[in-house]
Amino acid sequence: MDKKRIAFVILNNPMIFPPTMNAAEILAENGYKVDVFALRFNRGGDKIDVPANVNIQYLGDLKGGLYFRLVFLKMIIKVIKAAISNNYKWIFAYNMTAVIPGYLAAKLGKAKFLYHNHDDTVVNGKIGFYPFLKKKEYHYAKKANIVSYPQQKRAEDFYNNAKLSVQPLIVKNGPRNGWCANGDTTNFLYLKHQFDKLLIYQGGLNWQRGIKNIVDIFFNIQGNVGLVLIGKIDNDVKFKEELDKYLVDLKLVNKVVVLPAMNYSKLAGLTKICDMGFGVMMNEADNKSYNVKHLAGASNKLVEYMACGLGSIVPNTKEYVDYVSSKGIGLVVSPNNAVQTAKTIADILFDDEKLNEMKRKATENFMINESFDKQFNKILKQIRE
Repeated sequence: MDKKRIAFVILNNPMIFPPTMNAAEILAENGYKVDVFALRFNRGGDKIDVPANVNIQYLGDLKGGLYFRLVFLKMIIKVIKAAISNNYKWIFAYNMTAVIPGYLAAKLGKAKFLYHNHDDTVVNGKIGFYPFLKKKEYHYAKKANIVSYPQQKRAEDFYNNAKLSVQPLIVKNGPRNGWCANGDTTNFLYLKHQFDKLLIYQGGLNWQRGIKNIVDIFFNIQGNVGLVLIGKIDNDVKFKEELDKYLVDLKLVNKVVVLPAMNYSKLAGLTKICDMGFGVMMNEADNKSYNVKHLAGASNKLVEYMACGLGSIVPNTKEYVDYVSSKGIGLVVSPNNAVQTAKTIADILFDDEKLNEMKRKATENFMINESFDKQFNKILKQIRE
């Protein structure tokens, strides 16, 4: 066993998962050799720079459907062979699709096993490929040396559903120390010059993320304020066309800037010139899905806002009250009450004293509680033992 060698298994593109690559980077900085076994996927994501001393080995292309099922066995075999030949001390498996190759590779390669699910994978039905993976996820998670989750409620649900003997570690998603400080603002100064105040939403762009609610709220904010919507357009091929028409109808074309997903380090430069950031503006009244119910604390964007000193604007759920409002690092609002929510935002946005105090608290909370360096230290301590 090589005490300084660790493998990551993520059957997706790791370059769209900042926390995964942050973990790999921290391990590499601590003297570990890190191999990441992954799949290529060329559409969308955060486009992270590959960390120094981290080796990514692509096992194939992420195409989904029947293709994924056909090549899944080949992927398992490749990971097991690598584990046996490279003598890893630890194998980290990320998300439900990686639990089988990750666990089997750890078992046959005599490595310790860590299982992490970024946001939990909801599976309906009892028969089929994904229900099979879900059963294996619960089975192998019980055998893991460490299980971790990015949010408390999701972790509690997984603990109960998988019948674990030990509660998962909570390792929240977010950027590392210095991520925002190193962001170059040069390419975005035109926005700062164009608007007195600037709001941002970053993440997946589709109607299911509450984008219409964000636009409606923004429409009711008076003054020279701009809105940036940045992220991958997914799920709905007509979204951009429908959004463009909606902005024309509301006469917001010159005040709303829509940008595609960009390099992760570049995103820091854009974020830090803004004043406040929107979360997913959807609550359970609009969408009863598991992910909407438990967004609080599992969302990269909120911690990225904090890292750049931005207060967050989030929907009125109990979890957000606990996570944001109680700390004074954001506003919990009704996403469907555009007029009242706009007034609540404006009361902070145009009061420099209040805005600066929120920014100070957001930055302080990031440094004390939320940076990924701080979060991942919980795992780093355990794997060193």
